[in-house]
Amino acid sequence: MEGGLVYHHASSRKVVPLKSITVKVLVRGFVADVEASMVYRNDEAFPIEPSFFFPLDDDSAVHAFRARIADREMSAALKEKMEAEDEYDDAIAMGRRAFRLSKECGDVFHCMLGNLGAGEEAELSLEFVSELGVEPDGAVRFCLPTVLNPRYSPQGTANRLPYLAPSQDVPYTLSFTLTAENPGGIDDVSSPSGLLGPATFAESDRASAQVSLEGNFKFDQDIEVLIYYKQKHQPFALIEPGLPATEVSFLADTVAMLNFFPGEMEEMEVPTAEHGEFIFIIDCSGSMNNNPIMSAKETLILLLKSLSLGCLFNIYSFGSRFKSLYTESMPYDQQTMDTALKHVCSMDANMGGTNIMGPLVDIYKQPCKPQHPRKLFLLTDGMVDNTQGVIHTVKHHSMDHRCFAFGIGQGVSTELIKEVAHVGKGLSEFVTSSDRLQGKVLRMLKCAMQPSLNNPQLEWTLPPGIVATVVPRLPESIFVGEKTIVYAQFAGTLPADPWQGSAVLKYSLCDKPIENRIVFTGEPAHHNARLVLHRLLAKALIRHLVGDLGDDPGAAGPSDDARQKSITLSLQAGVVSRYTAFVAVDTSPQPPIAEAMQARPVPRPHPNAPMVYHVARDAFPVDFSHHRHGPWMDFGALSKKKSQQHQLQGAESGYGSGASTRSSSPTQDMSTSSAGKSQKSHRVFRTQISTLTVEKRFRQGSQQMWQTPSRSNSTTSPYCAEMNHLVHLQQANGSWESLEQLAVAVRVPIKTLQSEAPQDMASEVWTTVLALVWLQYRAAEQKLEWDLLSRKASLWLSQQGIDIGAAVEAANKALGSSVKPSDICVARSSSMQ
Repeated sequence: MEGGLVYHHASSRKVVPLKSITVKVLVRGFVADVEASMVYRNDEAFPIEPSFFFPLDDDSAVHAFRARIADREMSAALKEKMEAEDEYDDAIAMGRRAFRLSKECGDVFHCMLGNLGAGEEAELSLEFVSELGVEPDGAVRFCLPTVLNPRYSPQGTANRLPYLAPSQDVPYTLSFTLTAENPGGIDDVSSPSGLLGPATFAESDRASAQVSLEGNFKFDQDIEVLIYYKQKHQPFALIEPGLPATEVSFLADTVAMLNFFPGEMEEMEVPTAEHGEFIFIIDCSGSMNNNPIMSAKETLILLLKSLSLGCLFNIYSFGSRFKSLYTESMPYDQQTMDTALKHVCSMDANMGGTNIMGPLVDIYKQPCKPQHPRKLFLLTDGMVDNTQGVIHTVKHHSMDHRCFAFGIGQGVSTELIKEVAHVGKGLSEFVTSSDRLQGKVLRMLKCAMQPSLNNPQLEWTLPPGIVATVVPRLPESIFVGEKTIVYAQFAGTLPADPWQGSAVLKYSLCDKPIENRIVFTGEPAHHNARLVLHRLLAKALIRHLVGDLGDDPGAAGPSDDARQKSITLSLQAGVVSRYTAFVAVDTSPQPPIAEAMQARPVPRPHPNAPMVYHVARDAFPVDFSHHRHGPWMDFGALSKKKSQQHQLQGAESGYGSGASTRSSSPTQDMSTSSAGKSQKSHRVFRTQISTLTVEKRFRQGSQQMWQTPSRSNSTTSPYCAEMNHLVHLQQANGSWESLEQLAVAVRVPIKTLQSEAPQDMASEVWTTVLALVWLQYRAAEQKLEWDLLSRKASLWLSQQGIDIGAAVEAANKALGSSVKPSDICVARSSSMQ
């Protein structure tokens, strides 16, 4: 069966002209430099306009766009978006070839190629740079998003999308190659999803490695690469000289990217706080069905077990509406924990769409409790179209609400997850089918329980005449053991020869002064066309500008001044923003194309059955107003299921409502000559597709890998089921009560456990010792998941007045293990006091 986009014209079927995508990545340190190209060929007898939406991580900065047709190469210029659209529209109206690349929202780009003549082939290339994150095990993670998901629209908003028709496969291929370089050496390069072939290393010092995509890629998941450097968690600096004798000061200054790991090198025990208010916000929309909701429920149980007596907590579940376990946060004790566990077990992905704003509004209207700083934990697959509204709401309440966000599955909105965490002074994580959600969430809970790192300061030692300015500012939230990036610009007269400098990040933790020092070498200005760090700094500054709403939480966007500053910076640095776009027009002495032009949006796979756009458009000046509720409507929002009414002493609200499923029919064929026609209605069309459709963007196919049997995870312990059962049995105070239930959970005969029990030791104490020893023995690979609850249990044991050495020795005999007493003991200085 023919795949891809199909346009029914008379009795024929025409396929989308995208033929191939090639991606080359160079990773140095925590920065990726990426070149991507797309090849189109028009096999039809008339000119067409290919249109392609694609995702990029929100931390990516696109800085170059060019096109090649035959032997002619055209480099696009970056201009204000309206100017670029006018230039593009005017060009195709005159029958000339034109190309445009725009950022429609935080992490979705729109590429258009106008007037690709019959039989012609075009290659479009773009370049971008990205900051890379660090996994809990120290791996540097690169992700190439290939999936776009459908977006949920709250009540009162529109979501217009092209008509979709089913297809078996996308009709284009992907070539992917990644090269990693590190002077200190590379231990390994791998792919969690198993998509890549074996890595090849430099023979001598393993300072570089290369991997490539294997097999036929289905575009049903993101491409992930994990790079393990020999020296992990080492603070370091990247220094990039600016361009010499340039008129643009931003590109002339030397730029520094400082990478700190606060507290990591001191190997210090970080105290955790007992008091606090923890609110867990769980996505129960239809797209979370099957594995995602099951993983979220297991994670929530671990979170509940890891809390301490004396804290406050509550649970919100949401879809197109929301409900809370309690009307307000309750003290954590055995009764409230048991009620919460029953509630979690009853949760299901049956609440319709994804309206995150509902629970947030309800939480923010409740006053915070004194001495209980409030922390929010948001778990979602991130498919909403009011992203900016959510981000602005979180930012407005960030003074007394810290927010941690977790993106679940492929194609999740990186803009939503990262920005919510950024403005909420928390951290963000992304979890795919090859990850365990539990470990990453518990890692964030440990960060949330840390006391604040107070009075962060950055001190410089630089040659005379050089001044460093942190841009845009020092991070507001710094966590022990988590990477912290600081950008800076150097102004002044740089030495003619390489020069030495240093930066010291100073802060205090529990009244203890701590320093992180980085020594670096700078170079004189020279011609560096890539300017990777300059692009990333520009991206960070633009994000800071457009995210600054001042004191107006209801603002629809940044102020006019901030918007204009972001445009100026975007144009100076050559980094595309939501207010600028790349455009190129073929000005060669070619005769204009006078034939009708047909639109060809490029298909993307659907979660369960691949879907394609089915739309036609040419340059004919038609009034599209009568299509407002026709072919451009939502191709089918998540179906709403009636939620079971699990009301456990709780409150339920219908804030917002799910978007009903709509049907649409193929667009009628419309064609006429494009040359010399007025393009005002063309602009109306483009506004409907580009502004309305994409601003409320679609993200196809995120959950396919969640809906199918997951791939084996090499990091998953064979004892995960036993561990989950054991965790479920823990009491709120940290102890385990029932020896019989523990024996069933860990699959050890009860008589064996009873026979090794020390005399005169209470059953509850012996059971708790066994549980802690078993976790160290059988579930060591998942320690990040149970570390907090084991600390709680260890603290409880320390209050029982027992000989812990003798107890652990007896437990080792019963379980056949060799755990040391120090492995299950937590010093009181690092306990939850």
